[in-house]
Amino acid sequence: MAEQWEDMTRGSTITVASSSALHPQQAHYRCDGLADEQEIHQADNDVPTTGGKIRLTEGRFYPSTTINISSNVVLCGMGEDITTIVGTGIGSHYNIIANSDPSGGNTNIHIRDLTVDAGWTSGGTGVYGGAINFVKCTDSTITDVNVHNGYQHDVMVSRSQRIHLTRLDCYAAQGDDCITVSDGSGVSESEYIWIVECYVHDSGTAAYQSGIEVDDGPQYVYIIGCVGENISGRDFNGHIHAGEKAIKHIYFRNCTGTGLIVYNSSATEVYDDIEVSGCTLNECSLVGPGKHVHVTDNPSLGWVYISDISEDIRVCDNTISNPGDEYGGIGIHCVNVDINGVLLQGNTISTTAQAGIFIEARAGRTITYLNILDNVGYPVNWQTIAMQGPGTVDQVRISGNDCFGSGGIYVNPNVPYQLTMTNWIIEDNPGVCRKASGSATVLAANTSVTVVHGIDRLGSANENGKFAQATPRGDWGNTVNWWISAFNSVNLIITVDVAPGGAGLGFYWEADATRGTVWAH
Repeated sequence: MAEQWEDMTRGSTITVASSSALHPQQAHYRCDGLADEQEIHQADNDVPTTGGKIRLTEGRFYPSTTINISSNVVLCGMGEDITTIVGTGIGSHYNIIANSDPSGGNTNIHIRDLTVDAGWTSGGTGVYGGAINFVKCTDSTITDVNVHNGYQHDVMVSRSQRIHLTRLDCYAAQGDDCITVSDGSGVSESEYIWIVECYVHDSGTAAYQSGIEVDDGPQYVYIIGCVGENISGRDFNGHIHAGEKAIKHIYFRNCTGTGLIVYNSSATEVYDDIEVSGCTLNECSLVGPGKHVHVTDNPSLGWVYISDISEDIRVCDNTISNPGDEYGGIGIHCVNVDINGVLLQGNTISTTAQAGIFIEARAGRTITYLNILDNVGYPVNWQTIAMQGPGTVDQVRISGNDCFGSGGIYVNPNVPYQLTMTNWIIEDNPGVCRKASGSATVLAANTSVTVVHGIDRLGSANENGKFAQATPRGDWGNTVNWWISAFNSVNLIITVDVAPGGAGLGFYWEADATRGTVWAH
């Protein structure tokens, strides 16, 4: 180990030894286990303004107040299991490491290869920040660091740009989230934040405590390859508090955990551009007001719940199994705002209790441009696709969905959930018949024949747009005219003006209920 500390010149690297270091004489400064921030601050002062490194030896460092790091400084240990900074867990010692100028800002700070134990066994929420706290930082990183027992958060990034958090192990945040990116104070300044391959786990017991949270203002935040485990709230969380700015362009990619939720408590702000892709999650909930929500290419989801996203909802190419949500595998809910543009395509849904896809438009609300295409559903108790009102869905296409082994497609006819559907096409859904044909004969002495057409009813409805026709075959006999005199949910009736006599009159018939302009109860 000695060779690591041979250079004793005060150049770009300053070495600080712990009180238990094996070779303290080879360091520039040696701590005594009391107020160890003093030696680290002296090293920070010694680093050239053009940049340099503070190297902490093996052992434990005991600061009595926050360690403040200047711009262009690397603070590094010898590894997470070797170098530990220990907080006192008393008084106001909330931030163990922070950038030195949270008002004017810092740049190019890098923290790596160490552990921070903030020392708190209980905590609180508010403005305490993180055990590692970046405020107004740019172009900075935290890499290969273990952070735990933070008073509020383990790591917090606020009002900062181009920050990379990589391979962090964060747990036991006492007051709130393990990792948080949050601006607050009515501003939106943070952008281009990468949280990559981080492990967040074993939070406190409060329901609001998350593994990774983005709230109140940040934009362009990438949460990639992260894992959440044993988190009391959600593993991954996006939120807008009342009076705060919207979060925008938030991307959850290739993450694993129990739950993800994005929700909005603001009366005026609308979150925008949320992506969930490549993830393995039980719950995926996105509750607006919001817009541009894409849930795509996820290999394993328990359920997807989306409510009050005003435009551009895409749920595509996901595998969804055994949902525990009361609304089934994919639930789209139009509650407080109208929705324009929904695409549900290419999903494989296997449920044990509810509908595969559930669409709800509440009273006075309208979903426009609803496309449900090429999904495969095998629910046990309910339908592949279930829809209810009492609102309206307009410009609807339901096509190519494999509905075998289920109740097919159902439009609720029951008070108070009757749905009004306008300008709709329902066709080519295996397991659901909306088009049929066959042959029938009006006997010699009769003037009509009743045919059971076999078209699925999809709930009791008055469907504007149903079409049926009959074409005679062979000798007409005495008959001059014929028509379809009735076409209801079970039968169609072919009627002739005069009984044909002879051997009767045969017809080819076709019935089509694949499209219409009004579907009301």
